[in-house]
Amino acid sequence: MASGRKFPRSVRKVVDPAAIARAVRSPGIDPRIWVAFGTVGTTDEQGNFSVTDTNAVYVAQDGVLVDCQVVTPSGEVWPITARFNGISGGSGLTIYSPIRPGDEVLVVFAGGSLDDAYIIARMNNDSIPIAGDDSSATTPTWNNDRLVIKSTEPLQFDAPAISMVGLVTINGRVVTGGTEDI
Repeated sequence: MASGRKFPRSVRKVVDPAAIARAVRSPGIDPRIWVAFGTVGTTDEQGNFSVTDTNAVYVAQDGVLVDCQVVTPSGEVWPITARFNGISGGSGLTIYSPIRPGDEVLVVFAGGSLDDAYIIARMNNDSIPIAGDDSSATTPTWNNDRLVIKSTEPLQFDAPAISMVGLVTINGRVVTGGTEDI
């Protein structure tokens, strides 16, 4: 060191240059899996994976839980249960893009622990049209355009959007055109 300063003894014990070099030199080999792609579905006692079981997504005390299967960089397949959260849209507003069996998801593991799995994104696939993509221009249905908004405040849409919005209340009532009070 040019200045002649030395690191305090406590810092020298914490920093392990060899471990840092291994992590940088060998990306993806770390035994702690931090991020993985997965598929929503259930695994039965025999280890058979199914993307048709509608019980893969359920609400529990911890929030929305999702059964899925992830593939590690080493090729291992792990069945896990992950928490799923909506995007915060501000005070009192949460936007959910619900997931179904068969959807591809991006899962993160807090601290590399399989017990702390969280779904941070649902990947677009052929069953979910991408807005503005002419190749997927289909009549919107509630089966493929899945946006759920939970709000304590009135929702407002601009004039062009009002004609394209259909709302379903928590009681199952359908409101279209954006002109009715919910």
